[in-house]
Amino acid sequence: MLSPLPDHLALDSRWRKWPPKSSQLQSFWQRVLQLHLCVIYFFSGLTKLLGSGWWNGESLWRALTRPPFDMVPSEVLIHGKYLFIPLGLGICLLETSYPIFIWPRRTRLICLVGIITMHGAIAVLMGLYLFGLIMAVLNIAAFGTHLFRRRAGKAI
Repeated sequence: MLSPLPDHLALDSRWRKWPPKSSQLQSFWQRVLQLHLCVIYFFSGLTKLLGSGWWNGESLWRALTRPPFDMVPSEVLIHGKYLFIPLGLGICLLETSYPIFIWPRRTRLICLVGIITMHGAIAVLMGLYLFGLIMAVLNIAAFGTHLFRRRAGKAI
């Protein structure tokens, strides 16, 4: 995936003191990333809702107990077996509603925190650290840049 960084966040622009380029190209690539994530999450959630495994918690159980992703012992998972159904439905609803709640400013932060928490849990519970990090960075790059603009503006 190729996409230019905002100039005020790029390290080389700070080192070489280059003048900022047009932000229109950066805005275009950010919009492409936003639409890409919305389509992926919506259809991922919809596919999960259409299957029975996410309604009864079976898919979460299989994901957490199948090698090489079985980072948490099965004995520990058995104690939380009643959480699998609400967590499975919560994941489906979070992914399906992502394109709806990520756009309004009032719900963006809640949706962003939810999706990053989901990917953090995937990273920790399944050992998919790089995947969790990449997905968190992509979501922040797409919808969380306003959180860093204020801080970057003060630092410059």
